[in-house]
Amino acid sequence: MFHDGVMMRFRMLLLLAFFLAGLADARAETETPTLAVLPLEAKLGVPPQAAELLTDNLLTEVRNTRIFGRVVGPQEIATLMPAEQQSFLIKCASDECALVDQELAGALGVSHLIVGNLGKLGSSYLINMRMLELKTSTVLATLSERVRGESPELLLDALRPSLTKLLVDSGFIKPQNAPAPAAAAIPGAPATTSTTAPESSTPSRLPILRAVGGVGLLVAAVPALGALALWTVVGAWTAYDFARGYKPGGQHQLTANEAFLSDVAFVGAALSSVVALVMVVAFSVALGASVVAS
Repeated sequence: MFHDGVMMRFRMLLLLAFFLAGLADARAETETPTLAVLPLEAKLGVPPQAAELLTDNLLTEVRNTRIFGRVVGPQEIATLMPAEQQSFLIKCASDECALVDQELAGALGVSHLIVGNLGKLGSSYLINMRMLELKTSTVLATLSERVRGESPELLLDALRPSLTKLLVDSGFIKPQNAPAPAAAAIPGAPATTSTTAPESSTPSRLPILRAVGGVGLLVAAVPALGALALWTVVGAWTAYDFARGYKPGGQHQLTANEAFLSDVAFVGAALSSVVALVMVVAFSVALGASVVAS
């Protein structure tokens, strides 16, 4: 008896292809963080030109870490949004608004944001920075670094260790992997004191991420093996159909019951494949995140 499930199978494979393409895009976004570095604001006692130079230096230091897949600097930000929108975003990121404007932040096309300012009180400079996760409008870490001295040049020596502390407290670098502050090895380097407020507990979750990722990948083998077995059954039914004289475009040679069993095997194979791939992607992301963070 004739039964043709070709169109149904084609639609299912098309939906599966779109689904897997979406998973690939989601995984790529999850694995590689991206960052925008907003201009450091010049506060009391710091010339605007000095703040611009220090922003360029900060941008170079961030890129040299190679932690972020994409780093957007002030010049690129200027091409993405006008000056008034930049000022509004800086104010919101500096906690002068209740929340960072998601639409405005989304125009940058990044997952994280660094905002900060520089100022001088008496004979000391202050470096203030914060790291934000834009998707959740969460402040991952804040840092306030005091640099004792009169010359703005002292800020250059303090900028790298300040960035390192911010990345450590944000969970992007493990403390034992953090480079020693360059200022400590330079004779006459400025004495600094810092106050940091980490908001992320990522390092403490690394063992859990590793365990979940590793065990999850092993568990994913169950639906994967099931899918392989079912695809083998589908292939056997197809071969049987051809052996009985079926030709593409012609009438199938399977009975109604045989065609039904073939379609059931096909649907089961497709669903098992989706489940296995979802598990592999999810647990690979967890395992990859723990490896990158470590």
